Order: sequence, then structure tokens, then C-alpha cells
Amino acid sequence: MFTVVNEAGPQGARTGILHTSHIDVRTPVFMPVATKASVKTMSAGDLLELDVQNIIANAYLLHLRPGTEVIDKAGGLHGFMNWPRSSFTDSGGFQIVRDGFKPKVTEEGIMLKSPFDGRQELITPDFSSGMQEKIGADVAMFLDDCAPLNSNDARVEKAVVRTTRWAREFSESHKKPDQMKFAIAQGGTSRSYRQKSARELNKIECDGYGIGGLCLGESKVEMHKATGYQLDILHRDRPKYLMGVGTPVDIILAVEKGVDIFDSVYPTRNARHRTMLTNKGSVNINSSGFKGRIEKIDEECDCSTCKCYSRAYLHHLFGVKELLAMRLLTVHNLHFMMRLMKNIRASIDKGNFEKFKKEFIITYCDGSQPHR
Repeated sequence: MFTVVNEAGPQGARTGILHTSHIDVRTPVFMPVATKASVKTMSAGDLLELDVQNIIANAYLLHLRPGTEVIDKAGGLHGFMNWPRSSFTDSGGFQIVRDGFKPKVTEEGIMLKSPFDGRQELITPDFSSGMQEKIGADVAMFLDDCAPLNSNDARVEKAVVRTTRWAREFSESHKKPDQMKFAIAQGGTSRSYRQKSARELNKIECDGYGIGGLCLGESKVEMHKATGYQLDILHRDRPKYLMGVGTPVDIILAVEKGVDIFDSVYPTRNARHRTMLTNKGSVNINSSGFKGRIEKIDEECDCSTCKCYSRAYLHHLFGVKELLAMRLLTVHNLHFMMRLMKNIRASIDKGNFEKFKKEFIITYCDGSQPHR
């Protein structure tokens, strides 16, 4: 299921291959978010041209609309969205921290309110497993209890206990042999709870691990420490997925610790809000460097947007609220992320990851040191 190719150290950066039912995914890898079976403004063809290997969709929202039966009839998620490469689905557990879903956590599962019609439904581990089997992604994520930020110790401990029990129930009910299943570790920012969660999940049959419950508003220092608490314990021979983390520097610092998989709306959401990712940091399209400037958008980039359009044109499109603006900048930002991951993999394989890390961070952060 997962093969480690090269390692920078026993607990450090590594490259690998995640053998999914559709393709062999080269890791470390970044997954664009396709919440409702669509990466916003992008077609499947666009993603292929950008050499995206993997996407992640939300199983609960797809269950609500268009419904798992429709997706199943279409040949699963891949047939439904015409996506020939690898895919993950999240169980819907993350909706616990989203107020719009009016979540209520019970010992059996999570009661969620549909944002479409107000219908309430209890999502149990068994239900989540069956839902994800019908959707048919390459990897299904276990249902987990994600304690909200700043929860007290009692709430975090309950989340760890529930997550472990639900992981066991999910694993036992899962029946699709060609679909991998990843457990999700919880524990807030606590060393003891993070380690307890990791140790308990090591006893449960799964193909990989998600590190969940982070990137919710805690400090960068807390996030990276919490990640390290579990990477030191979770089985080394299985892939580790740091859920919801997608800024370039955070990815590099997590890869350094041994993380293999990432996902985030960071590049696509930033594109829709006029922010371009570059090797020298993020740049707002409203800045004076774009209005009326006919230069190439990013001199260091060879994506189709930068090859074909000027800074002035992109600035103009955003100014007059043309939808094309968001698509063009999304192409650029995703290209940036795919190139970043390719360069990370190459640096590890060549044995110079440490040099790459230092040079990238110095340029991207303009000489300042990131929090770790």
C-alpha cells in the first residue's frame, strides 16, 4: 500500500509511493480540496494539466447532494467528476467545528444539520464507512471526534476515547477491499492526549494515519509540536497525513518531521481573494506592482497563466469582477504548489533537503525565521 523510497533520517523527511487503486501517488504530496466533487473554478482536465495527483472531497456533503446513489451509479467519485487519478474522502467529522452544521456529538456518532434543507442526521462510524464505500474514493477517512479549539481537558480526553472507539467500529464495518482506510489521530495540543491517541490507533487495522484537530487557530508552534508528538509514535511504515495544513513553510517544516500528505484550501481560496503565491511570498493583485504593468505576472513561473497574460490584465479582470480572474490565479497558485512538492521530493531524493528547506524559507519569508 505504501513504499518508502528515500529517507533523510529515521524520523525525518522522506519520499514514498502511495499505491492507490488508480495511480501510484508520489509523496510528499499536496491535495487540492474538491469538497463537493469540484476544485473551485477547475475542471478535471485543468488539474491533469497541472499534474495534480490527488484530490480530497467531503463525503458527508456529497451524501447530502447529489447523494451517494447518484455517485455510485456514475461509477463512483472518479466517474462522476471524470477524475482518473487518486482521491480521498473526509468522513464529515470536521463539521463538528463548523457552527453552520449545528453539530451534536453523542457516543454513537455526530448529529449534523444539513445546510441545504435543515434535515438532521446521525453520522455513525458504520454509516460513514458505507457512505464512503459508495462514493468510492481511493482512501476513506475514519469518522473522528474533533474537539474544537480551546476545549478543556475533559472534552479533549472524550474526543480521544470516542475517536479510538469509532476507529475500531469503522475499520470492522468497512468492506471495500480496494479502498484504503486512514485512521485520524486527535488530542488537541496536549502531548499526553496526542500520544495516547497515537498509541491506541496503532492497535487498529488501517492503511495510514491522518493527524487531525489542528490548523484550527492554535499557534504555529503548538501545531508543529502536536504533530511531532504523534509522528514519533505512529507506525513508521504507513503514510502520515497532516489534515488541513497547506501553507508552503508549514508543509516544509512538517515534511522535515516525516509527514507525507497534505490538503488545504489555501492556494485556491487565496486565488479567489486576489492573492498570488510566489517564491518570495504572497502578493496581492491590488498592489501597485500590477495596475497598468504589462510584465509577466511571475517571472519565475511557467504556468499557462504566467505564460499568456500580463499583470495588468489580471489586475483588470479582478477590478471588473470577471470570473476568469479567479480561474487564472487558481491555475497559478496550484501550479506553484505542485512545483513546490516536486522540488521537495527531488531535494529529498538527492539528499539535499536541508539545503532546500533553508534556502526556500529565507527567500519566502524575506529572511525572517518561521515559528516551529
